[in-house]
Amino acid sequence: MNAPGGGCWKRRILIYWYDFIQVGLVMFSYVKNFKANKVKIGALNCIKSNLMIVDENFNIDYINDSLMTMFCETDAEFRSELPRFSVDSLIGSNIDVFDKAANQLRGTLARLDSAHTAMLRVGSRSFDLSVNPIVQGSRRLGYTIEWADAKERLENLAYAAQTTAIHRAQAVIEFTVDGTIVFANANFLDALGYTLDEIKGRHHSMFVDPEEQRTPEYRSFWDRLARGDYFSDEYKRIGKHGKEVWIQASYNPIIDEHGKVQKVIKFATEITEQKLKNAEFESKLTAISRVQAVIEFTPSGDIITANDNFLNVLGYRPDEVKGRHHSMFVETAYGQSSEYRDFWAKLNRGEFVADEFMRIGKGGKQVWIQASYNPVFDM
Repeated sequence: MNAPGGGCWKRRILIYWYDFIQVGLVMFSYVKNFKANKVKIGALNCIKSNLMIVDENFNIDYINDSLMTMFCETDAEFRSELPRFSVDSLIGSNIDVFDKAANQLRGTLARLDSAHTAMLRVGSRSFDLSVNPIVQGSRRLGYTIEWADAKERLENLAYAAQTTAIHRAQAVIEFTVDGTIVFANANFLDALGYTLDEIKGRHHSMFVDPEEQRTPEYRSFWDRLARGDYFSDEYKRIGKHGKEVWIQASYNPIIDEHGKVQKVIKFATEITEQKLKNAEFESKLTAISRVQAVIEFTPSGDIITANDNFLNVLGYRPDEVKGRHHSMFVETAYGQSSEYRDFWAKLNRGEFVADEFMRIGKGGKQVWIQASYNPVFDM
């Protein structure tokens, strides 16, 4: 019966004995030479974990338990990239087993006069290497190489880059769990017209209309954030000197490893100009709807909505027309004609149609209208 892990499993069983014997021999050899020639052994003093010792000919003299375990765990990935790599025969092998980077490693090691750091990529894995030369006078006796998984460092770099990008593009403000302001970036401060000193330590409510501050909904808003609830919406906020500022924002509770909310971060984009334009547009539509008959269709001609002016002219209620086809307002023969089909095909091509039209109202009454059919385009 084969033991799980094959050679790696056997090496784990023997590794501690091997470690004691091998590191003792290696360090005894180096230390003896150093002491005999009164050479400092600072290179050995920096050894921490995941350690490899290489001699002056780039042969691997020693690998500690931690690094051997890591090699065992990544054996398959290393083998796929490095054909000569074998965990069981690493000791005594030359660093050429890392043949993809052997020249790079040799060149780096040969030039070293002091500690050096580098990164090695194997497959999807990245490793930070910390290399220290072991020198006796002008002679190079070997090197210590400390290996560290670079995943966390690279993830932190990526996170920092993403955070920088967010701060460039969005308004960001950070609160304690109760809503006290801790920090705001330049985009947020510019949008609201404040400096950081003017808001830091104050409560979020300084940006909220006084009437809203007193509502149960506002108190519940912070209670729910403290429980970990997330919010995203358009919000009206009050800037310096009372100016109204509209933002599209999300309030994000930041939760620690114990599931407790530590703080709240808001990411926002100012949409004041857009809201003003929308308000102006809606006002114009309202004005048009007050004086004209307006009806809205899908591209196929199904009725979506009609205003009171239209319904009063044709004699219908909203529920009597919604969802039905425009053909309910035309004579049956015309509704079945190629001319009528061409009418809707033209509208679907985006062409505008304006003329006098005879339409059929409730009870069959004829109604003449001066009308325009206006295709509405998306983005």
